Amino acid sequence: MELTRAQLDAAVMATAVLLRLDRPADAAIRAWFRANPQVGGRDRAFVADTVFAVLRHLGRLEFLAQ
Repeated sequence: MELTRAQLDAAVMATAVLLRLDRPADAAIRAWFRANPQVGGRDRAFVADTVFAVLRHLGRLEFLAQ
């Protein structure tokens, strides 16, 4: 599967919402998908996988970004 600009943009926007950490991640991603119904099924899978991977590795990513 080739990554598209739309998929990357959607993943970045969803990740930004989740990194606020103001509610549980599953509730935040569900709300984001409801607010962005134009995101298709394959794109939703990519976005969800990417967002949860960022959350899972957040400590490591923060360390590497220093």
